[in-house]
Amino acid sequence: MKIAIRVVAWLISLLVVVQAASIAYALMSIGHLVFDDGGTVDKDTEVGGVGFALHSIVGMQVIPALAIILLILALILRSPAVTWLAVSVVVAVALQVVLGIFGADAPALGWLHGIVAFVVFVLAGITGQRTMSARAVPQAATATG
Repeated sequence: MKIAIRVVAWLISLLVVVQAASIAYALMSIGHLVFDDGGTVDKDTEVGGVGFALHSIVGMQVIPALAIILLILALILRSPAVTWLAVSVVVAVALQVVLGIFGADAPALGWLHGIVAFVVFVLAGITGQRTMSARAVPQAATATG
């Protein structure tokens, strides 16, 4: 169980890096179009589409699903320390999703969105690291009768 938690936690951290790379690609593609080629951007512009799509799919579906799986695995492990770390990952991911959704209408939220990405990266990494030394709470003996 500990290895599964570690793998899922570190996979979340890795996917945060993929998130950063995909959005950087998308925005640099637009920058190249506008500043180097003199093009314009509107809602039909397809430049950077792969980066935007990857950022959206990984951020809105894959990472949240993995965060929930991480929490379920932590609950099965029955380690309070790992469970609280997993809860913190889920909360940070939820905040990240909300900031991403509302960031389209309030671009200033992009500052927080970027900062919370680092928080998710660090929390998931700590969860993976601390899981191996975590101790599970022993299950209570049940009376048979």
